[in-house]
Amino acid sequence: MGAAVMVLGLTGTLPAVEQAERERARAVFGRMWAAAAQPRGTAEERAAYEAGMAEVRALQVFLGKCRTVIEIGRWDSQFHQNYLTVQRDLVTALAALAGSPEEVLCWQRVGLADATADHLFTAQRVLAGLDPPQLLDQTRAQIEYFRKGYRRALEKCVLPPN
Repeated sequence: MGAAVMVLGLTGTLPAVEQAERERARAVFGRMWAAAAQPRGTAEERAAYEAGMAEVRALQVFLGKCRTVIEIGRWDSQFHQNYLTVQRDLVTALAALAGSPEEVLCWQRVGLADATADHLFTAQRVLAGLDPPQLLDQTRAQIEYFRKGYRRALEKCVLPPN
């Protein structure tokens, strides 16, 4: 992945099945990142692309810090809302850089996979008494947000333009 800090930072202690899903999502992210890292178009389009990539890199810095906080065992619920916001912003920024409706669809799928894994991570923390149950409402809302985005992107891929 090179300089990319993974979107999918909340691994915690997921069971093997969820961990395998997270690993597949990471592989998709790696392929999508490689495709997004190729600027194209006119000088103006390349400048806009570079500005978008600067935003992506800044969002990735935050996600990298989240991963570090988790790895050292310092994660708590105060970080969660910021994480959800950055997760949405990152997928939105990457989708805006996409060169095709199919790439947008892939980014929305990455967001959906990450939101699902975050929900599992949060559920484990709630069951362990580490986070309040209200966080599960937020993670379910995040899954629905990405599910709707995925459906919209899918419609643009499969429905002919009017």
